[in-house]
Amino acid sequence: MGKQANRTLTQAARPADEPIRWSLMQKLLRGLDFLFILRPTLFFPVWVVYAAGFAVAQWRHQNAWSWTFWEGTDFWLLGLALTLLMGSAFILNQIIDIPIDRQNRKLFLLADGHVPLYLAYFESIMLFFVSTWLAFRVDLTVGALFLVIYFVTGVGYSLPPFCWKDRPVAGLLANMFGAMLIFTAGFWTAGQADWLAAVHGVPYMAAVGAVFLFTTLPDKPGDGQFGKETFAVRFGDVATIYSGAALEMLALASAAALRDPVMFLPALISAPFFVYAAWRPRTANVIRAIKFPILLLAFAVCFYYPILLLLFAGTYALAKWYYWKRFGLHYPSLKVDES
Repeated sequence: MGKQANRTLTQAARPADEPIRWSLMQKLLRGLDFLFILRPTLFFPVWVVYAAGFAVAQWRHQNAWSWTFWEGTDFWLLGLALTLLMGSAFILNQIIDIPIDRQNRKLFLLADGHVPLYLAYFESIMLFFVSTWLAFRVDLTVGALFLVIYFVTGVGYSLPPFCWKDRPVAGLLANMFGAMLIFTAGFWTAGQADWLAAVHGVPYMAAVGAVFLFTTLPDKPGDGQFGKETFAVRFGDVATIYSGAALEMLALASAAALRDPVMFLPALISAPFFVYAAWRPRTANVIRAIKFPILLLAFAVCFYYPILLLLFAGTYALAKWYYWKRFGLHYPSLKVDES
């Protein structure tokens, strides 16, 4: 009788709305699945390269940096459109890669069925139409550029008969050319369409190519099992690491030749990570070379446009909270496993 009374008192002391709060939290987290299927952490390099293109164009046209907390409506509107466009492309890539992602134990929102496949298709299509509509409303030339960006990073990269992601050289070139196009979008947003964007985009194209090659190394076992012939699968670890290091050196040299202060210092600081990975090709050294160049370039961009720091920090914090509350994962993380 005493034990029963104690149990009753304990239950009475528990807040009556605790199950309701927990239920609401679960609904919120499940709703955020449709945001995180866009892979917001992959927006960091997109935003950085786009903002760098804008900054370099300002420097070239004005021969000075415009250090400001507000870059203009077109900058933000086209940045939003580009974010939605790339989110659509990232969803498309995940849809195609469901079997491989199950094997590699990554990107499990689709692979493990947390987001229904038909809703993923619908979200990808809607994001494409909304993003291109916004781009064409701002500028017809930039809108056309957005269509090319989507073909390279979405349709050509992921869908048959192209499937560039499954081909060693085509996958590399698609990532590099995609970076060039995103840089061009930022460059053109700062002024009139100028094909010199392609020249000034070389350091960014090379840097993204270097990081991309290194990202093919951790997924090599799973990719090879499913017939995905990435650069690392086709040419092996040594060739991949040396090729990535060579592209990093190209990024540094071209940034110096173009006197690009946004890219030069991050490339200079990042170079030792790639050289060290080539000298000692361990997984931890490869992961460092993947993580830190984009982080350094993000700091460089935020120096000129400080308000972007709030965007980066807010996205990072939301992602940390979501993955911990939803799946118990510490992700994203700058920590490098030394094992």
